[in-house]
Order: sequence, then C-alpha cells, then structure tokens
Amino acid sequence: FIIAPTGEGKSVLANHIFRQLYENDIRIVIIDLGDSYRKLSLLYPHDTVYIKYQDGVGIGLNPFFVETIESISATKINELSTFVFKLWKRDRLPEEDEAVSLRKVITLYYKSIEKDHSFPQFYEFIDKNKDDIMKVLDLNSKFFDIEDFLHITSEFIGKGIYSFLFEAKTDDSFKIEGKKFIIFELDEIKDNQVLLTIMLHMISEAVQKVVWKDRSTKGVIFFDEFAKMLKFPSVLSSAEYFYQAARKQEAAIGIVLQSPSQLPKNDASNAIIDNTQVMYIMQNEKGYKEIIERLSLKEHDENQLGSIKYNFTGRIKYSEFLLKIGSESNIMRLELARKVLLAFQTEGKEYTEVLELYKETGDMESAIEKYSKIKTV
Repeated sequence: FIIAPTGEGKSVLANHIFRQLYENDIRIVIIDLGDSYRKLSLLYPHDTVYIKYQDGVGIGLNPFFVETIESISATKINELSTFVFKLWKRDRLPEEDEAVSLRKVITLYYKSIEKDHSFPQFYEFIDKNKDDIMKVLDLNSKFFDIEDFLHITSEFIGKGIYSFLFEAKTDDSFKIEGKKFIIFELDEIKDNQVLLTIMLHMISEAVQKVVWKDRSTKGVIFFDEFAKMLKFPSVLSSAEYFYQAARKQEAAIGIVLQSPSQLPKNDASNAIIDNTQVMYIMQNEKGYKEIIERLSLKEHDENQLGSIKYNFTGRIKYSEFLLKIGSESNIMRLELARKVLLAFQTEGKEYTEVLELYKETGDMESAIEKYSKIKTV
C-alpha cells in the first residue's frame, strides 16, 4: 500500500520506487488513471510499452486467441471461464458450479471450431447450438442460463455498444513481451463500470500469458488511483482476481489509497489487507485513527506516524513516511536531486514545461537536462 491524501507526494514516491525496481530487473505492470508515469516511461523508451485506452477503440487484446488447438491448457480454459463470466455477471467472480458449466461450454467450443477464435465467434457458436449444448453437456440452467447469457453479452458483439473491444481477430499481447515497464492508462473509462471491469480482466489475461510466463522473473503489478476505481464494486472483484493470479507467480501487487477506509469492509478487502506486507503511510493532516484501526497498527507505529514532517517549499524539499515491512517499521525521508524530482513530478507548471521540451527534443533525459539548465540560468 501507498497511503496518502491528495497532494502529499505519493506519485513522486511511487515513481521513485519503480525506478529502483526497474534498475533491479524487476518487471513492472501499472494500471493507471491519470498519466502519472508518462515521464518515467519516456526515460526508458526501449524497455517500455505505454498502452492508453481511447474512446471506442479496442486495445488489441483477444483472450480467446490461441496459436494452435493443441496449445489450449486446463489453466487457459479456467481463466477464460472467469473472463466470460465477467462479461456476463460483471460484479462478482463465478461460483464453482458456474465455473464448471462455463469450462464445459468453452472446451466444446474449441473442439468444434478450429480457427479465428474470438468472443464474437464464441457467442455465435452458443447462439446457433444452444439447445444441443444444454443437452450434450447436461447443463443445469440454474448454473448456466443460456438465454440470459446471450441477452446480457450481446452488448459485446455485432452492433453492441461494447463490440469494439473484440474487433481484433489476432492478439497483440506480444507487444508487451520482453518489456520491463508496462503501463495501461485507463483514465478515459474511469467512470464506466463495465468497461473498467472488463479491461482489468483483459489486462490480467495478457499479463499472465506474456509477462509471467517465465516464472523465474520477478514482477510487480500496481494499481494507481485505486480509490477512484473502488467506486464500482465490480472493480474490487477484478482486483481480487489479480491477487489470486499473482500468488501463482513470482509477483507482488501494490495499490494507492487515500485512506484504507476506501476499502469496503468485506472478505475481499480483508484478504487484500492481510496479504499486504509492505506499507508506505504518508503525512495526513486529518490524523491516522482510521489507518491505525483498519490496518491493525501497533502503538509504536502510531507514535512514529505522529512524528512525520515534510517540506515542499524550502531550499531542500523532502517528504517523510512510515515504512512498515511485516512487523518492523520506521520513518523514512525522501529527498531527491533536482533533475530526479523533475522526472518524477506528475502535475504543475514544471511538469507541463518539461513535456513541451520533450516534444522538441524527442528525448526525456535531454528535455530534463535542458529545462534544468534554463531554470538554473
């Protein structure tokens, strides 16, 4: 967790952490809602892929795509069943009986159709064969209501409002293969519950298939502006799915919160808190009572939180935070060189002016160097 109210420097801290992870050969996947890592990604253009969602345009991910029928595994079928269920029910993960039914249908689809696999083709297969499917697979309509499925998911095919998501016949997941710094920028859909939920699952599929296929590779998945996503209950279940997937890999997950009270009090949130071993808690002028109670912090942690100081206006600018790893905690200070701060800032006049110089130079490091000299003079 990185926990801090708006304006306390959490984006600068996050950029600083990711730079260090990058330099230690750890792969980083960020789901962002605000271009907070644009400059950092531009510093490492050869190791970075920046995928920004644009209204009405798919991002080229096709979860149903397979190179060959023989390459389909039980894991792939299971992941697809969860994905398809999200298109259908959206606000939760499937119960086991529901997952079993979907796994049977998806398996039959791949046995019946040899090529050009996609969700629209899967939908058409079910629509054309719905009576036979229920009989052949001996499905209980309680766990797979085929008419309800076809009605709800029709939004994703033909002239449906979300059909653009699945226009690609191939899969562009290969674009993220071998990259160390992968950013999915979803700011344009932050207010669309359906699109945000589905995109998170499509991203999870791509990350598992391409990024984590080498289990010897360490990695971090990070949700920035997670609080904005949490206004939709379905997003929490999608995040829960990321947590489940990460446990199978050599991966860690991080999220930004303004306060842990933004996490609803349910089993999914409690599991996220219980599985979080590293916490960065920054200055909070409103106090730390909610943080202490929700995260079960000790008296020692509480005393340290009260000692946090920061200075954003002096000659030497710095922020402080409580770093808690497991049961150990201490106050740390983040003090950055001028050029490093310019690289990590995510808003304000200097941020805009550096990006303008980048347009001229085509190189972020050169833009920062040039801006630093101009302002020094």
